[in-house]
Amino acid sequence: LVLGVFGGVCNITKQKIVAAVTDGAANMTKAIDLSFGKKQHILCFAHTLNLVAQNAISSISKLTELISKVKNIVKWFKHSVVASDELRKTTNGDGKLIQEVPTRWNSIFYMLERFTKLSKIINDIVHKHITAPPMISAKEIKDISDIIDLLRPIEASTKELCGQKYITSSMVIPMVYMMVKNISQFKPTQELGIQLKVIILNY
Repeated sequence: LVLGVFGGVCNITKQKIVAAVTDGAANMTKAIDLSFGKKQHILCFAHTLNLVAQNAISSISKLTELISKVKNIVKWFKHSVVASDELRKTTNGDGKLIQEVPTRWNSIFYMLERFTKLSKIINDIVHKHITAPPMISAKEIKDISDIIDLLRPIEASTKELCGQKYITSSMVIPMVYMMVKNISQFKPTQELGIQLKVIILNY
C-alpha cells in the first residue's frame, strides 16, 4: 500500500485504503501519519513480538554470553570441513546446525533448539579437535532448555501471525492470551529461565 501511494505503482486511491500495516520504525510511522492519519496505522504485531523477544534476551547479560558461546561453536562447525563431515556422518545427514540471523529473533530459537538436540554429538566432536571453541557445560544445556521452552510460545505466535494469504489481526488478542498463559504456567528450573520469564511477562 505504501509503495502504491508513494510510487504510483498500484493506482490505489486514498479512499480505498482502510489501514496500513508497518513495523514501528519512526520513518514508517511518520509516513503513514502524514499520508492517512494515525487512526489508519496498524503496527505489525509479529514485529512487536520480535522486539519483545530480542529485548528480553539482550537484557540478561549471562544469557547473551551463553548464546555467544553457542554461536561460536556453530560458526566453528560451519568453517571446519572435517567437523561438518563428522557431524553429517554421525547424524546420517540430518545434523546440520543453524546459524543465527541478527534481524530475525526466532533464528536464535532455532539455533538453540537444534544445538540442544545434537548436543551430545557436538560435545564428542568438539573434544576431538584442539582448534574447537570450548563446549558449553551440562548446566548451560539445562539453561538453554528453559530458554527454548519460554520462547516457544512466542515463536509459534510469530509464525502464525506472519501469514500472507489470510488476515491475522483478529488473532492478536487470543494469541496474546495463550502466550501469556503458557509462559506463566511454565516453571523454569534454572536461574536464567526464571529471569527471562519475569522479563517477558513484564513487557
